[in-house]
Amino acid sequence: MQSTSSSNADGIGYATNTGIMDDGRVIFKASSEPRWEDVQHTYGDTLKNIEALTSIIFLKAYKFSNTRFSTLTHYKSICIHSIKQTLTLSVMSITDDKKFVFEEQKSALSLLDIKNAIIGMRF
Repeated sequence: MQSTSSSNADGIGYATNTGIMDDGRVIFKASSEPRWEDVQHTYGDTLKNIEALTSIIFLKAYKFSNTRFSTLTHYKSICIHSIKQTLTLSVMSITDDKKFVFEEQKSALSLLDIKNAIIGMRF
């Protein structure tokens, strides 16, 4: 992650609770300042999140090209999106019929709530 003079920062990291296919990635996106929200910016960031999460799944499929497709359907890419003072945990996966699913799993005002939600997810 790079330094910034703003109070907002974006980044990508590794999930420490690895499961299926190991080395899970986590996207972090900060959209708005704590006091006000630029809705158009938030919409644009949400689309960027969907694109990044989809790319992670494609890259995972490429990396494990000899794996059964059914194994890939168990993989989930994760995003934490900060909007004002709320953190939202979103997950992207792919179904057996090859459709991408983007789901908001949890919203919270605390990073600890998001951490507990990630730990409780099944991978």
